[in-house]
Amino acid sequence: MAGNGTVLARYYDALTPQERLVLLLQARARGDEREEERLLRSCLRRHYSMREEAFTVRVMMLEGIVWALHWDLGRWLAQLRLLDTVRRLVANPAAELLRLLSWPEAERAELAHLAELCAADALWQEQALVVDDLLDALWGRLMGEAQVVWTAFGEFCRQELGLAPEVVLSALPHGQNLLDLVQEHLSDVLNQNRAEPEPVPPGAEPERARRAAYRDLLLAAWRCAVPEPTSEPMPR
Repeated sequence: MAGNGTVLARYYDALTPQERLVLLLQARARGDEREEERLLRSCLRRHYSMREEAFTVRVMMLEGIVWALHWDLGRWLAQLRLLDTVRRLVANPAAELLRLLSWPEAERAELAHLAELCAADALWQEQALVVDDLLDALWGRLMGEAQVVWTAFGEFCRQELGLAPEVVLSALPHGQNLLDLVQEHLSDVLNQNRAEPEPVPPGAEPERARRAAYRDLLLAAWRCAVPEPTSEPMPR
């Protein structure tokens, strides 16, 4: 048993800062507190209160990137959530408004009937179609912006860490809140990002260019703190 403990200790001691970071993110993402403790306890220290700089800088830089992502991606996702509410209000204004106000279910019927009368009016229908078109256009713009940021972040995570972006977010402070919004609004993109990127369809070059520019911005920020080439992800 003592021999096994020695081998295990040597394994943790021999980890590079990059390998330790990747293993730490995976352990946190799956809720493995014991493994997280081993990884942190075995990390070299500059002194009793500070771990090895190369490892600490990586953790801090990644947390900073996720904080920036909260603004860049979170604002689009928050607007998509608001737009969901607006679309429901347009589709059935009385019923949705009463739902939002927590109006008793039994008292909604009369106003819901008034909404049906409005919907039967030709002018109302015409205006509703115009509003629907405007909301669809706004939805497409917001979704496009959110997809650019999320896909670029995913490319960064895979290139530098060998991890899916969901793993990275779920392992970092406040990342789970953002991941919940992503799962709510970008489920199709999440499924696409679990596979290798597909060829960009004709006419999507501007979106590809914006995605590449955002990814390169993340890479540049990361390499300011981690200038040396990162090692290949360890086999898992």
